[in-house]
Amino acid sequence: MTTEKRKGVKRYKPEEIIKYLKEWKASGKSQIAFSKEQGINYYTLNKWINDRSSRIKKPKGASGGFAQLAVGGESASLPFAEVKRDGITILFHQPVTSDFLRTLIK
Repeated sequence: MTTEKRKGVKRYKPEEIIKYLKEWKASGKSQIAFSKEQGINYYTLNKWINDRSSRIKKPKGASGGFAQLAVGGESASLPFAEVKRDGITILFHQPVTSDFLRTLIK
């Protein structure tokens, strides 16, 4: 399945890389465990994962920093603020500092 360009150096086809990445994600295993099991160099797998995640397109108008934060709530039962990122929602029931938010989001 792999092609060798130089002696001892494995070259993987794009479809093989995608297959391994899907298998790794579905396995729930760590990168180290999966790479050992599959006979793939850990650093190679890590590079594939990082390359792939850097190619994921952000929504139009999205920046690499903070997302727009909607603050509201006229009722005392509503939270003070709500932060949504990567499918996670955090509710704040009292004011927090911007430094706290920066630390939390890092």
